[in-house]
This record gives sequence, structure tokens and C-alpha cells, in this order.
Amino acid sequence: MGRGGTASHPQPPGEGGGGDDPFQVGFAISVWQSSGDQHQDASNWGIFERQRALFGLMPTIAHNARIKQSCDFWNRYEEDLERARQMGSNCFRLSLEWHRIEPEQGRINLEAIQRYHDIFDCMESKGMEAHVTLHHFVHPAWFEKLGGFLKEENTSYFLDYTQTAFRHFGKRAKYWATFNEPGVMSFAGHVYGSFPPGRMGHVAGCARHLLNMLRAHGKAYDVIKAMPGGQESQVGIVWNYFWFEPKTSSWTPPYVAWLSRFLTRLWGNDMFMHYMMTGDYDWNPLPWIFTRVHTQDKTGPPGCDFLGLNYYSRGVIDWKLQPTCNAGEVMTDMPYALYPEGLVVAVHHMCKLGVPVYITETGVADINDDRRPQMINSYMAEVERAVQLGYDLRGIMYWTLIDNFEWGFGWTTRFGMYRWEDDGTQKRIPRPSIAVLKGWFARLPGRVAELMKERKKKGEKASGDVDVEEVEEEVGEEAMELAGVTTLLLLVHAAAAAATQWTPGAFPDPKVDVKRCGRGGVASNICDPDLVLGDAAKDYIEGVLKAIWKGEAPYTTGDCAGNQEGYQVAVAVMRKMDLEAGVGPAQAAKDFATTLHTKWGIGNPACNNGILFLLSIGDRQIYISTGKGAQEALSDARVASIIADIRSTLRAKDYDGAVERAVVDIGLGLAGAAPKGGDGDAGVDWFTVGILGVMATVVGRLVMKSIKRKSEYRECKRMLAKLKREQENLRSHAWSCPQSCPICLEDFTTQPPWRNGGGGDGSKPGDAGEASTSAAGGSCLDEEAGPLLAAGGSTSDEEFSRMSAAGRAAVRRLRQRRRVPTDASSTHAAGSSGNGWADGAGPSTSLAGGSADQDGRSARVPVTLGCGHTFCEGCLESWLEKGVTCPVCRKPINEGSATDSGEDQPRPSGAGQNAAAADWLATDLAFRLAVLQGRYPSYITPSMVDTWSTEAETTGSFAWENSRDFQLNDPGARQHYQQSGGGGFSSSFGGGTSFGGGGGGGSW
Repeated sequence: MGRGGTASHPQPPGEGGGGDDPFQVGFAISVWQSSGDQHQDASNWGIFERQRALFGLMPTIAHNARIKQSCDFWNRYEEDLERARQMGSNCFRLSLEWHRIEPEQGRINLEAIQRYHDIFDCMESKGMEAHVTLHHFVHPAWFEKLGGFLKEENTSYFLDYTQTAFRHFGKRAKYWATFNEPGVMSFAGHVYGSFPPGRMGHVAGCARHLLNMLRAHGKAYDVIKAMPGGQESQVGIVWNYFWFEPKTSSWTPPYVAWLSRFLTRLWGNDMFMHYMMTGDYDWNPLPWIFTRVHTQDKTGPPGCDFLGLNYYSRGVIDWKLQPTCNAGEVMTDMPYALYPEGLVVAVHHMCKLGVPVYITETGVADINDDRRPQMINSYMAEVERAVQLGYDLRGIMYWTLIDNFEWGFGWTTRFGMYRWEDDGTQKRIPRPSIAVLKGWFARLPGRVAELMKERKKKGEKASGDVDVEEVEEEVGEEAMELAGVTTLLLLVHAAAAAATQWTPGAFPDPKVDVKRCGRGGVASNICDPDLVLGDAAKDYIEGVLKAIWKGEAPYTTGDCAGNQEGYQVAVAVMRKMDLEAGVGPAQAAKDFATTLHTKWGIGNPACNNGILFLLSIGDRQIYISTGKGAQEALSDARVASIIADIRSTLRAKDYDGAVERAVVDIGLGLAGAAPKGGDGDAGVDWFTVGILGVMATVVGRLVMKSIKRKSEYRECKRMLAKLKREQENLRSHAWSCPQSCPICLEDFTTQPPWRNGGGGDGSKPGDAGEASTSAAGGSCLDEEAGPLLAAGGSTSDEEFSRMSAAGRAAVRRLRQRRRVPTDASSTHAAGSSGNGWADGAGPSTSLAGGSADQDGRSARVPVTLGCGHTFCEGCLESWLEKGVTCPVCRKPINEGSATDSGEDQPRPSGAGQNAAAADWLATDLAFRLAVLQGRYPSYITPSMVDTWSTEAETTGSFAWENSRDFQLNDPGARQHYQQSGGGGFSSSFGGGTSFGGGGGGGSW
């Protein structure tokens, strides 16, 4: 497959496990781990191994080891490749070392290029297919000093290296992996601190680093494909699939399960697959604590011809937060146990992309070689099982051939089939388990070919129609329980669903067939038998459905036979309907939805207030069925609007997001909200030290960040409510006396000095400028003013004249203060912003010449410009450093007389005044909303600003409380709904039907 993947279920393998190619078996190595650096400052790892970790308390490498030449594969490649050939390898995976090829920026090392050609020649002579990895955790020191992949602009250097490597070696290797385990590199380098650059607790840096690496993969894919021979090459990426579980015991503290889920989310398996399938990067492991990094690549999903899977095990955590294993499992020399059952789970998830999968690494750290035979036998049997189940698995590479330098563990962990010691002899001593692996390498290619022939004879099996009961019996009930969250049960049902076409009669009921609806065996209002939606999304949706049923704000109840009841909403999601002959998809979706609506009994039969949302992705159909009572609140026109709004999300294959948006919109629609417009070292336990060290490092920051985000969201809502109240007041009777400054959004502390016939101190209008700094006291928010909203009259013109004169005098004084500072004005200037808002640094909230009010606040004196917009002196003074127009309406600011400035030109009256006032208010609101959006971009989007501004022009107000997108951006509500929906929805449907109701549907 070329650009991205479209499949979300396992794909069957081709002939012989990969088209015309035999099933691949061999070894994987990293040239740096097996050869070291050409000098100590050549690479990021060469520098890192001499540093200190944990605030200088311990070395970065166990026992302060140094790699030196390691097992010297660089010079001994011929004998090592011969060892691999004797064991039956028909492929070999190795890394191209960027720091050897380009030791200095822009300088290519031709000696390194020739050495790699020699290695490829040797591999070809021994009949091995080359698998190349462009970046295996190591890059040049000069690239690291530039910031590495933490800076997106550095990607161009990697692309230049990619081009150089493929130009020299494109004809030598068919399989090209851009990166090895980008998630591990990002996590270990920026959160755990065990990889360069050794940062701890920088979770946002981890997210950015991973995003830049994934984007670099997509660009490198395009670079290779555009080069001669690129189309014949297979380009992919390698991911380490790992997850965490609490130890199975009679009682496990809840915090262990919570930490396991958090670490699994932080590892990012689902996030990685989602990005590869859609191009949508959504890194959000813990709402309210970690900053969400979310972006959608405009070019869509990155290109990918295959996925490399590195699978070793999964992590088990006990109540002391230490790595352990469950009863009956065997621990390795790494902090995890052997877990062969998880290999099929990992293959299942990786096959969702719909491209071939190669196990590019698997192995065991076992210095005594007493557990390695068990590992080989059990893991290789699972490889065979995965092929038998129908997954497109085309090869397996064992890690590794010779003991080497295992990153931060140094020489303490031994993965090699040959023992090697750091004693200067460079001896390779074969381990007894070699015979076991050699036997499997001889068996697997032929056995896979046999399985393919068997599957070809069984047409129904070749199509992926896996018998659920047969697979459950083969895998075993105990293995399913150990697999953890969704795991093998998810595997079985997803494989069976690949060819399922549903009829209304066969589609399961979420209150009855609880094990078939994809909700972990609990009663629910959601049935997703094909596992189209993610678990987190279903939890969130269920929580929203509960809130709608209970009438929790912002949702409401409705009248049902004289009682106030919430609305029952159910969700049915499937891959494909079984279409009858002559029935189109749209009609089939309507019939399916209305039948399910009645069959399930959604809603109270007394008023039929139930709603069913149906989504069939294979047929590209949506239908929302409403009972008669629900239709009164949710009209068919509103249903059509909801469907139209999620079409673009569905086209992007973001099914989670589409259903989330739809159910929130349904709830808001039932509540009467207006529809939304727009688009939408060996004695050290590394795991324990790491967990405790990271937690100790970041806990304070996380708590403060959580508090800050909660406070920020509350402040955002408060400011929106305030802005709405002020806008309504201005429109009703006090347009000429705004309560706050549009730039800083802070309330004025004095009344405009031009009000009530003068400057507030008895001055004449011409002296109003001097009076504008005096505090007349009080607020005119509730005073009857409305000069422009009146139908006309001298009061309006007189007040506007006083206001204009005061504003021009204030502008003259402020500009003069800037040009010829006195001692006083210099003091004032020092108190204001040095650069001003015009520099793009944001509005100033410090005051020029502001004096302390009685309550201790700085005085914010209003100054009204000739255009009618009012600002506090501090913000206006900062603006006047560079600005020559009004910040809001962009009309020129003039400090001359009324005649010079043209202020005495005739002004409209009557209807013209009302139109001018409406335009003035619309401009003012749009500006204030834009300022708020700049302050709170996580919660307010530009499209919300446009929608609310338009709404205010039409209705005189804007209902931010009922905005669907604002509700979706509420992390507190999302967390609440996910927790609420995690246990399902136990209340039974009420028995309602779709009779007499309505609804609507459509495709995308």
C-alpha cells in the first residue's frame, strides 16, 4: 500500500507470507550497538554515555560502561554474516549510521559508504535480503547540537541524509525503515531521561519530538519514492508495541490500574496507529495535566508500504509500583516476563493499517541461556499462529546475533545467540539455544507456505471470515484474561467482523447481547460489534448519553405525559449492512435505524422520546431516527444539520470524532440550542527508579499545570459570560458607556469624564482632555444613555460632541507625553508596556499614569476616540507608540480639532443611527471575541468567534453556553463523561418505538 492505510481490520497474507517472496527469517542488529563510534564525540550517544543522569547522582550507562568498539561488527561483518547464514537466515536487518556517513554537516564519508557496499556485497553472496533502518536512535553530534528532532526545521537535514543514503544504496536494499521505535526515543529522551538528551519529565517535549519524527517519516517516504528506483522499494517505519497491566491478584489498589492505563496511553500505541491511518496526531495521555498536542496534517496520512513490529513483552506492575510477573510466568533479565500470547495481540493491532507486517525485533535478555529456548519455542509458535489466523505477517527477525551494547543497560543484558565479553578478545561463543532457533528458521518459511495453500483452498478463510469460536478455542480462555484491555477478545471479534454484513435482526442489542457490542460485557446504550470506535471515545459518548438522559447541564429534560424526563439516545455503529436486492444504501440505513429503534425499545412509550444514531462506514451512511416526542425537540431540519456537520470528519476517517460531535449536537439540539454553522546500573531497578524519579520530578509541575488549566477554563467561561452581559447591555441602553476596555478586557474604574454635560469636574467640553484623567466615580453601566440608539435628538449629538472632544484631547495629551516626557510622564511611561500591543506581544494591561483606586486596583480611565470606541488610557498609550488607527475599527486617530478631523461632518439620524450603532457594536464584539480567542486558543476557535459574531448581529446576543464545539473542548466535561461512561449504561430502554416520529439520513 502506498500513502497511508485504509483498513481497520486484519488483512490476510499473500502467497508464501508475502507475494512471491518466501517468509523471511533472520537477525536484526544496530551497527552502533555492535560497532560503536569512530570517535567519542561523533554521535549523540557517544556524548551521552559520558554524562550523568538523575541530577548527576548516577551515570547514564549501567556501571559507567563505554561502548568503545563493542563486538566490532564493522570490521568482522563477514564472519558474523556467515554465522547468521549457517543458522538459516534469509534476511538481515541493519542500521545505516548517519554519523558515519555524514560525520560533519555536508561532508560525506566515502570510506563509510564503501564499507556499507562491502557489507551489502557479503549479504548478497550469502542469499540474504537486506532490511535497512535509516535512524536507529543514533545521529551525528552536530545534528544533536542543533536540537535534533525536537525542532521541526531540522527535518531537512534528515531528508538530505535520506537522499544521500538512497542514492548510494537504493539498489542494494528493497526494504527501508525510516525510524526505529520513534516512541521509545521520544519517551526515553524527554520523559524518562535514559536516552539522549537525557531530559526528565518534559512531556510536551516528548510529544513534539515524536510528532516531528513521524512527520519526518512521511517526508522521507516521499523523498525515496521520488528518486530513481524509489517506486520499487518498500518504505516503512518500526514501532515497539508494549503496554502495561496491573498484577493479577485477589485485590489490586486502584492506583495501579490507573498508572497502567496512563503509561499505556503515554507509550502511544493507539495514537501511533491513528496517525498512520489518518494523519491526525492527537497526543493527550492525561487530560487536565498534560498539554494536549493535536494537529491534522493537511497532506493526509503518511506514506507507508509496511510496518515493522518490535515485540518483546508487556509490563506488569504490582502495588509497590515495581515490575513483576503474574503467577506461572517467567521473568527475564529485563523488567518484564515472557509473554508469548501478546505477540498475536501486537500483530493484530499493527495489521489495522492494512499493509504487510514484519516482526523486525523479538528476543530475550538471558545471560545464562536457560530461558531462551522457552522464549524461542513459544514466540515462534505464536508467529505461526498469527499466520494461521490470517494476518499479513511476512517475516521475523531475532534480536540479536551477537551480544552487544544495550543502550543504558550497557553490558548487563545479553540478547545474543553468541556470547561476547568486553575483554578485548572479540571471541564469539555459541549458546546452546542456537539449535532451537535454527530449527524454527528451517521450519517457518515452508510452514507458512503450506498455511497459505490451505487458506487458498478454503475460500471463506482466505477472505478473512474467521470463525470466532474456533479462534477462541485455539487461543485459550486463560490467554484472553491475561491479555488485558480488549486484547485477544478484540482480536477475535475484529477478525470475525471483517466479512460481517449486518441485518437488523442479527444486529445485537446492547442491553441483551452485552458481550457482542464491544463494551466489555456491560449493558450499554452503544453497540459497536465491529469495534469501529476506540474505547476512550465510547466511554466519552456513553457519558454524554447519560448526561442527556439525566438532563444534566447543558442538556435538559422534556415533557413526557406531564412529567419532565430526559431523552434516551442510543448509538449503533457497524462496518457494513447486508443490503437487499433493489434497496439503496440510504433507504437501507433508514429501515435499519427505525427497525432497531423499535426492536430495542428506545425511549418512553408514553411519549416516544427516544433517538437512535446509526453509522455504517462501509456503506457510508448515517441515519438518526427520532421518536415522535423527540422529533418535537429535534426537528428533521436540525437532524440534517447535524449530519451535514460531521461529513468532513467522516471523510477523514475520524469515526470517533464524528460520533462524539453528533451525540453532543443531538443533546444540545434537544436542549434547544441553535445549530452550529461552519465546518467543521545492576543493583538498580531501572523501572522503579524511573517511575519514582519521573514522578518526583514532574508531580509539582503537573499539579500546578492542572490547577492552572482548570482556572484558565473557568476564567474563559467567566469572561464569555461577562462579555455577553455587557454586549446585551450596550445594545439595550448604554452603548456609549462600555464597562471594559476591548484590548485588556478589564473593567474601567471611573466614569467617562464627558458624561452628564462635562468633564466630571465642572470643566467645559473643550477642556475635557484635562478632565479625562479625573475620577468622576461610579459606573454608568446601568444609566440610561443610548445616544445613537435613540431615534434622534439633540441629546445624542451633544453627548457625542462632548465624547469626541474629550477623546481628541486625551489623544493629544498621550502623544505629547510620549514625545516630550516630563518627570511625571516618564514615570508613567515606565509603568506601561515598553513595546506596546503594536509589536504583536499582546495587549498591554499596565497603565500609563494609573493611580491606585480605593480598593487597591490601578485606575483604568476610559478614553473614547472619535469613532466611538472606548479604551483605557494604558492600553491606548501603548497602542499610540506605533498605531495610527483605532485598534477596533481601524479608522484614523486624529488629535486635531473637531473641524480639522472632520468630526463636525453631518451624522446619520433615525434608522441611520440604529444601523451605525449596530455596526459599531458588531465590530466591537468581534474584536473582543478575537482577543479572548487569542487568550484561550485551547477552548475558543476562530470558527466559534465567527459563529458568535454572526449570531449577535442577528439576535443581539450569542449563546456560547450551547456551542457544541465549546462543549467538546471542555477537558473537565470530557474527563467526567469518560469516567461516567466507563461502566456502561445499565438502565433499560423504556420500550418506545419509532412510530409516528421522523428523522433523517445521508451519506458522505
